[in-house]
Amino acid sequence: MADTLVGKYFPYGQERPSATQDGKEKFATYFRDSETGLDYAQNRYHQPGMGRFMTPDQYTASSGPKDPASWNRYAYTEGDPVNGVDPSGRYVCGLSWVDDMMFPACTDAPPLDGGPGMGPCPGQVSSGNPGSDLFSCAEGLALLTLIAGEPAAPPPPTCGDVLGASGLLSADPGQIAATKRILNENAFSWVGRSTYVPGDTLENPSGPAYTYGDVYQTDYMVASVLVNRVNLYSTNKYAFGYPNLLAAATGESNPQGGGIYDNALKSPVDSSDCMNLSMAIQGLNQAMASPFANVYWWKGVLQPVRGGGTRLRTFHPDRDIRVGFTDFTVGLAP
Repeated sequence: MADTLVGKYFPYGQERPSATQDGKEKFATYFRDSETGLDYAQNRYHQPGMGRFMTPDQYTASSGPKDPASWNRYAYTEGDPVNGVDPSGRYVCGLSWVDDMMFPACTDAPPLDGGPGMGPCPGQVSSGNPGSDLFSCAEGLALLTLIAGEPAAPPPPTCGDVLGASGLLSADPGQIAATKRILNENAFSWVGRSTYVPGDTLENPSGPAYTYGDVYQTDYMVASVLVNRVNLYSTNKYAFGYPNLLAAATGESNPQGGGIYDNALKSPVDSSDCMNLSMAIQGLNQAMASPFANVYWWKGVLQPVRGGGTRLRTFHPDRDIRVGFTDFTVGLAP
């Protein structure tokens, strides 16, 4: 009974002590050659106990950039013999019903060690050990239903869905325009790059790496500039003619950032685009509640030069605050 429960083979095909003669079908439906001791897998030979084939997999469709385990073209079942089998030596079966249904060697594979095999429901993919099926046919039935034209499951919620449900996503045109402006200014894509400190020369930064914390601080400071300009309007209308946040965000130029904003709304909730948008919104909310005092301008540390090229902006320690790749100026003088 104990031998039945543990199965006849170790995960990579080495037989347990109760060995049987070679020259017959054995591990994973492979024919074990009695002269070499290798398993014949239709398209190449498998070395039992080693977890590898003797030659690389020539079937290019069984590998992809999103599946690093598939990059090892010698490995048996991508190093996962518990959840997969490879009846033909060309493709791992059992890891995805969707993929298996598209590969005949999976759906046509015979049972393993008396298990129900890889075929369509009501069978199940079997590990060869009774009671330890890898997964039930529920997934297969769901796929067949989808192929038959039944309604598919709803797509997962997007970043916009989650932010909207949480109440963070505002419908106010001014807040939307301000968020777009922040996204266009915060250098989110430069996280990890070295920053410039006074004394550096162009293309030779020696400052600390730009972090996500710096991004959030930049978001908050840009938003503070916009809010401060609006607040100043009530006491000094000639300083900035921006009576509201929409005017402040769009007054000098097109706010840009619209593509970043729109793409982030459609992105997955765990994406970097969603994180960027979330930080921009929270930075704006913080600034509307309590802006950083007396900052009215921001300038990029890297300045474009008329006619082409880039120069480093001169830092003025008496009135500038540098956050990552952006300088914020205290006071009305730009």
